[in-house]
Amino acid sequence: MHFASRRVRARTLVVATVMAVTLVAAGDAMAAVPQRTPSQSVPGFDGKTIKVSGLGLAANFFDSPVGAQARFKRANDDNELNGVKIEFGEFADDKNDAATSVSEARRLVEQDNVFAIVPLISASAPGAYLNQRKVPFFGWGFDKAYCGKGDTLYGFGFSGCVLPPDPTKVPDFSAGNPYRYLTQEKGIKNPTIAAIGTDTPAGKASMKSFIAQATGSGFKVVWAKPVLPPPPAVTGDYSPYVQEIMTSDNGKPPDAFFLAASLTDALNMPKAFANAGYDGMLMSSYYSDALVKPLAGTFVAMQFAPFEQNTAGIQQMKKDVEAFKPGTKPTTTMAAGYFAADFFIKAVKKTGTKNLTRDALQKTAAHMTYQIKGSVGPTQYPKAFQALNTYCAGMVKSDGSAFTVTEPFTCTNHFTPVKKNAPDEVG
Repeated sequence: MHFASRRVRARTLVVATVMAVTLVAAGDAMAAVPQRTPSQSVPGFDGKTIKVSGLGLAANFFDSPVGAQARFKRANDDNELNGVKIEFGEFADDKNDAATSVSEARRLVEQDNVFAIVPLISASAPGAYLNQRKVPFFGWGFDKAYCGKGDTLYGFGFSGCVLPPDPTKVPDFSAGNPYRYLTQEKGIKNPTIAAIGTDTPAGKASMKSFIAQATGSGFKVVWAKPVLPPPPAVTGDYSPYVQEIMTSDNGKPPDAFFLAASLTDALNMPKAFANAGYDGMLMSSYYSDALVKPLAGTFVAMQFAPFEQNTAGIQQMKKDVEAFKPGTKPTTTMAAGYFAADFFIKAVKKTGTKNLTRDALQKTAAHMTYQIKGSVGPTQYPKAFQALNTYCAGMVKSDGSAFTVTEPFTCTNHFTPVKKNAPDEVG
């Protein structure tokens, strides 16, 4: 028994020794392998680089990634994120098609492993997919993906939700004010207005908001319909629409007309109105030095300070774009990309790169106010998810050779109610 006992003790000692050696070896091996930091488990962020890409209709918003990359370049060059760089991959083309938009977003998120989509500028934004995957996206909020109740959405527009699908109230036109211009500059006492948009969900939401905004501002809306075919379709003949609109004010043309459609329509429809003899106030939202001549005699409204106003923020944007791509002229769509990137950068700064995750960024952005003072914003989240934040705008007019500021950048907190089941067309 004494001998057996010694053998058992010997075996136990050997086993214990082997286990100890194994544990030491395993510890040495673990020490030799770099440990995964929390940041390395965050998709698109390895602690040193944040990967982003853009998404939208390339035909209309081709220069929005130029604006975004110009802002990213300054952030990287100036070390704004304390050693963390932003890497821009691509601007994926969704061709204004909902299925393509989802498939391209899935590719960027699941294959390219991006942290966020910046900028996202599309009327077919894949909001449901990105919210489900909890992927932040920053852009221009004219799609319903940027709109909703509460504070849980992952989409942020530099001017908030622009076209809420079922708004309870909307801001009037007291910023970038066409009503003030017509009544005070032109002396028209009770101006009338018409508008046309695309036959899309966004186009219908746009008309519903427009009717309420214009009415709340003092206009009489005599015609407003979302009837133009959306891109990539092209309208071959504008004359049926022009004829209707030219007689919409009791047989007369309206005092003002707003074109809420594609760039192609914005360039071609004014010609059709000019040929019909229209001499009222014709407005669109496409703004670029390259369009000065084709938009001669028309007005352009924008949700930021006009380039000609030359505020400190606009000067900085021009400087950043020149540093990234010399000779580039600013446009509405380029500015949208720039402001989206600026919003993203400020949200990352406020979150902090040490604790940066997609969820942390969402929580920060959903409770912050975005602005470049005097140039864009303030856009107050979470109110901005419902288009209830301060509304800011400016307006310019083209004389064929240059734009001049007719309404400087101003903001309003005046809202007008939208009746339940309000129509999305008039006329």
